[in-house]
Amino acid sequence: QEKSGVPEPSGAKAGVIYARHGETAMDQAGSNETVAGWTAEPLDSRGKASAGKLASDLKDSGATTIVTSDLPRAKQTAEIVGKALGIPVKEDERLRPQHVPETEGLKIDAAKKIWNEFENNPDKKPEGGESWNEFTDRQDAALKDVDKLVAKGEKPLVMTHSRNLEARLG
Repeated sequence: QEKSGVPEPSGAKAGVIYARHGETAMDQAGSNETVAGWTAEPLDSRGKASAGKLASDLKDSGATTIVTSDLPRAKQTAEIVGKALGIPVKEDERLRPQHVPETEGLKIDAAKKIWNEFENNPDKKPEGGESWNEFTDRQDAALKDVDKLVAKGEKPLVMTHSRNLEARLG
């Protein structure tokens, strides 16, 4: 696995680099973290700084393109990294986290209990959201397109969310 610095990148498989977006005002240490979900939460000053650090850490990674979630916190992180590395950024809404509206605004520990219920019942759909299976099917389709970039000789950086990284990389 390839390590690429802050924010907590989760390694590489098959020539792909995976990273989580930078911090937002909702990202606090430990159990104080609040779930953003699909809300349009932008990076805060810590997130912008960590995106710059990630770009520095990736300068020798060979990344050739960035595919990012379209949510502002991921998109902003990708744009900072892309500008620093001189590589293009492409948005893909399929890289959003699972849509579980009832967890947005909750503290992380409370949200995990709800998420676990949907993971353990993968066809169960939250009100106004999507099931675990719908989420993973959506993300898998996006990552198949990323694999096609690898097959063409690209080395993509996938900028996404912690729940997506957990689903993809375990």
